[in-house]
Amino acid sequence: MGEVLLADCRGRRNEGRKRMENLGLGFLAAALERGGHTVEVLDASFHGRTANWLAGCLRGRQPLLLGFSLFFNNADETLRLIRRLRRGGLRGHITLGGHHATFTCRELLADWPEVDSVVRGEGEEALVELADRLVEGREWRDVPNVACREPDGRLRLNRCRPLADLDRLPSPSRRAYADAIRADGWACVSSSRGCYGGCSFCSIRSFLALQPGPCWRARSPASVVDEIEALARDYGVRHVNFVDDDFLGPGRRGKERALAIASLLEARRLGVTFIISARPDNLDGPTLRRLKEAGLICVDIGAESWLPRQLELYRKKTTPAKNDAAIETLQRVGVEYRVYMVLFDPYIALEELEAAVTVGQRLGPRHLLDMWLFSRLQAFPGTPLAESLERDGLLQSPAAGGAYSRDPECRFQRPEVRRLFAAWQARLPAYAALDRRAKSLVDLKRGNPAETLYSFELQAALKRAALDLFQRSLRLCQSGRSPRPMLDRGFARLGAQMAAIEAAQASGRFRQFAPTRLRFGRDVLRFPPPSIAAMGERLVAQIEETGP
Repeated sequence: MGEVLLADCRGRRNEGRKRMENLGLGFLAAALERGGHTVEVLDASFHGRTANWLAGCLRGRQPLLLGFSLFFNNADETLRLIRRLRRGGLRGHITLGGHHATFTCRELLADWPEVDSVVRGEGEEALVELADRLVEGREWRDVPNVACREPDGRLRLNRCRPLADLDRLPSPSRRAYADAIRADGWACVSSSRGCYGGCSFCSIRSFLALQPGPCWRARSPASVVDEIEALARDYGVRHVNFVDDDFLGPGRRGKERALAIASLLEARRLGVTFIISARPDNLDGPTLRRLKEAGLICVDIGAESWLPRQLELYRKKTTPAKNDAAIETLQRVGVEYRVYMVLFDPYIALEELEAAVTVGQRLGPRHLLDMWLFSRLQAFPGTPLAESLERDGLLQSPAAGGAYSRDPECRFQRPEVRRLFAAWQARLPAYAALDRRAKSLVDLKRGNPAETLYSFELQAALKRAALDLFQRSLRLCQSGRSPRPMLDRGFARLGAQMAAIEAAQASGRFRQFAPTRLRFGRDVLRFPPPSIAAMGERLVAQIEETGP
């Protein structure tokens, strides 16, 4: 069998994002290996490496098949690398896959002769068949799911095969990520695919609609827990991040499966904690309580907005009241939660942004994702949103290459919103740098509980300070003034305050438990944190009461 290489080229906007395994490549690698092929995964994005690193890994090699994961934010880098590899003498078949490649395959094949094919939709079965045909020297252009050029240059789009039974697929290969998984103690698991929702900005439904089958498919509970048990045994995994678009799935069937997973986790006594993602209208107390008993520690909620107009634009099929009910349920059960929100959309008004900020303040900074204040609606190819925004002339103009290189971020109708967003977005690097400094203040593996808690409080204070600066920017824009000078002063002040906290930590004050009070934004952060200090005082009192 010939060698197959699967790669992910690091693209723009990767800074500050938590590294995560590319399970798509892992599933493809496992399927190919089961088919008898030799496979290597080269994930430059995960390892924080450049295209030059990938080029070095490929230098002198002639794989039978080279596949790239294509995303909107790595398309340009990937295609430039492919052209570079071809000029360097690489002769093997090059294919692209993923949502972005699927929905821009026409333009890609028209503009990039260096690319031989695109695998549309889910790729495990198609990629194995493509590799088999290449090894055997047989015609490959009629492989289901494949888009390619005919010998005369005409575009060919083959039909797509039905969606695969997930239990028939092998567990994803972890070889490329083994060292990181062992060091971190956590891994990603995909227990289902698809979503029964129909959000206008999401390409999942359109992607899966290419192939006959249900919009939400799930692995059996035994298959899921078998994989988690293997991760715990072979890699020392103690925490799992379920990357399912909707872990709970639709109706009673989805809940029953979630409860069965909880029961198996308890029965096998794996002691693994986990995070799930869910829609706000699909959370109920009894299911959450059972999952909490089995190790659930956090739910990521795809609320997206509390503004009725935005919810309608996003086609969420929920309401602000349903969002509030989901939060209340999680609070009542005692499960931590994080809320996904998309703040800026093409039609947003300053008054609506003010209302959204009020919601953010009510939710509290610890429940908001780090970059939510910078979040802007993105219209990806293949989504209903992209079609409607194109009709309204609110999509960014494509680059010379076409739709595959178009920035998915939308334009704004209102000039005052454009000015606000431009001023605020210009501070994203400063905010991202402060966020990295806050998270790296303490080594969470070696720090004591007081230092860890202080780090979390600092991160929450940073979100609160950013929220305050954003609100002041809004008010300046509403009065017709520029927020840029205020933002310059505000972020400079936060940088100086962060430096003072870093100096205190570097001097050993935290390790020595020396009482420290330092300001960050409007917060005064105390070390040791009050809850830890109170615990210590109670312990001292108990010792004094018992005597020698």
